[in-house]
Order: sequence, then structure tokens, then C-alpha cells
Amino acid sequence: MLGKNKELYQKAQAAHARNDFDLAVACYGQLIARGFRSAKVYRGLSASAYRSGMYALSQTAAREALTQNPDNHQVRFQLGLSQLMLGDWDQGWDNYRSVEAFAPPRPDLPDHLRWNGEPLDGPTLLIFDEQGFGDTIMFGRLAERIQKDLAPRIMWQMRPALRALWAQNRHLGDVVTDSKITDFRWTRTSDLPYLLRLQPEEAAFESPYLRVTQTAVAARHLPTKQPLDPNVRKVGIVWNGSDEERGIVTPRSIPFDDFRPILDLADECNLHFYHLQNRSARELFAEHGYERNVTELAESLGDFLDTASFMMQLDLIITVDTAQAHLAAALGCPVWMLLPRFADARWGPPSRSSHWYPDLPIYRQTVYQDWSHPIAAVAADLRAW
Repeated sequence: MLGKNKELYQKAQAAHARNDFDLAVACYGQLIARGFRSAKVYRGLSASAYRSGMYALSQTAAREALTQNPDNHQVRFQLGLSQLMLGDWDQGWDNYRSVEAFAPPRPDLPDHLRWNGEPLDGPTLLIFDEQGFGDTIMFGRLAERIQKDLAPRIMWQMRPALRALWAQNRHLGDVVTDSKITDFRWTRTSDLPYLLRLQPEEAAFESPYLRVTQTAVAARHLPTKQPLDPNVRKVGIVWNGSDEERGIVTPRSIPFDDFRPILDLADECNLHFYHLQNRSARELFAEHGYERNVTELAESLGDFLDTASFMMQLDLIITVDTAQAHLAAALGCPVWMLLPRFADARWGPPSRSSHWYPDLPIYRQTVYQDWSHPIAAVAADLRAW
């Protein structure tokens, strides 16, 4: 029982809720020093420490919480995130799979047909595209390794937005059609790193693993309101994650006003911008006088093949952590990414690059929810580009 220390526990929770994670960690630490070492105190400490970048402390606290409550999937998932950040991918991917408690497989998938990473000589490996589109693009690179070493025949069950793009990349496996598959084993995209026992040094790829045919690119010319000077460089932009389309504000998205210093460089740096999101921002561009220097692509973006085809015609893409970042990098397009301080564990601890995309420059926040420093860094690099 917390008793008279309830106020301190509530202070820790309130600090976490308003993103003051350092204070939350200090409060939880005081509770533990006073002898209040319940699972919920360690659970709170693990979550706040992770968001403060104290990954070793987050891991220790999660393990303490699991000692008391081994069946808490949320804490086990948190432990997995900390381990991935610390480079312990063996245990990290194992615990990361606890996400399944929040997003279980489809009920019509027989559990006895689930793939456990064993070689498949006869059955087809059916991979379900689930979670975010970026997850599928990020982990899709592993299909070639699986086909070479474990399962010669792979088929993907794709959401419509990815099907046309994947159909151009048969080296990653076929896309399921209406034909019935009777002899199969199944898995999910997010299981692949765990099943392959993927290590950090194995995550990168030597050459682009997503491709778009010249025919597809030629069918999707970049629209312009007027002919562009040949010296004008074409830059794709994305400042929102897809969560915003559902009315959810996430740390990875950048408020438009914070992003504007990049758009303000159009004339100075001889740039023309292309908005690469399927949600129009035409009113924002008109309100702030960017219509001449920004082309809206929302009406032309039907699926990811459209987006990929346009990306292949750009000189650079500047984006937040969303599917477009993974897509551009997988295609081998020049791309710079803006990342919040509290980011997905797969990007790893603060660095200018990641194991997944070593050639992708990352501009990270140094202060939570303050985009001024990374935006200024992108602007400086655009001037020098």
C-alpha cells in the first residue's frame, strides 16, 4: 500500500502525463528508496525512464515489475523496447512480440499452422501485412533471406495500398490473389526479425530492395503549375504521420508552423517542394503564401506505387518517421528524416543514422516536443546542399 506516499506516486504519474519524464523518474526513485517497490511503481519507472533515454534503468525496472507480475504483457513489451535500444536484439525481439497481446492475429488463422522459423520444403509461407505500412516496408527486406535459407515460396497478404508496389517486386514474394492456398504456414510481418534471430549488423541492405519499373514512373509525371527551371531541385516533404488522419497527435508529427522554415528556403535555395501525403494541405499553403513553391500531390496519390513513382523523380525527400521514410530509403532515394526524442525503438539510441538505413541522415530532437533544433539543422544542410 502506498499510504502517505500516494501523493508522490500521483506526482510521478502527473509528471509523466505532461512529458516531464525526468521528474517522473525522480519521483519513482524516491518511492523505491522509501521501500515502496510494487509492480506498478517499477512499471511506471520503466516507462518514464525509457522516455528519458535511460534505457538501462528502464530495462532493470521492467524486470523488477515482471518478477512480481510475469504475465503483464505491457511491461514485457516495454522491456523489449529497452533491450532493442541497448542492442540486445536476441531478447529484445522476443519480448517485442508481446505486442500481440494488444493486436492479436486474425481468429481464422489456425495456431498449429503458425510458422516458427523452421525450413519449409513444401508449404507456402504466408506473410500477413499488419501494423503500420512502414513496418511492412521496413521488414520486407527480410523476405529474400527467408526465401534463400528457409522458405523458397513466399506469398504476402497485402492491404490494397501496398499491392501494386509489391507486385513489382516479385523477388520479395508474390501477392496473394483470389486463388485458394491449402498447404501453408503463416506468420506476421512483425515476427520476422524474431524468427530470423536478426542482429544489428544484419539489418542493413547493400542495394535498394524495392524497385519501380520505368514504365510505372513514366506513367506518373510530376505535375507542375508552370514549367520549372532545370536548375530548380525538386524536394518531397512529409511533416505528419498517418495517425493525424485519425485525429491522434503523436510526437513524430511536426506542427506546420514549426516546419515552415524549411518551406521558406524555396527561393533562397532554388527549390520546389512536392507534398507527398494523401491528405491535402492546399489551404495551409495558400494561407501562408507557398502556392508558387509547393505542388500538392494528394489527388495523385492513390497507393504506394504512385508515391514510389513520384519519389523516383525527386532530388530529395524530407520526412518525419512515417511509411514514406521507409519507402524512400528502400527505393534508394535521397531522404532526410526528422525524428522526435522519444522515437520508435527500432531507430536505436540517439545517432545520425540507424542499423536499418545507414545512409539515411537522421535529425533528432534534443528537447522533447521542441523541433527548432532539428529544423534548423535541416535548413542549414539545405543551404549547403
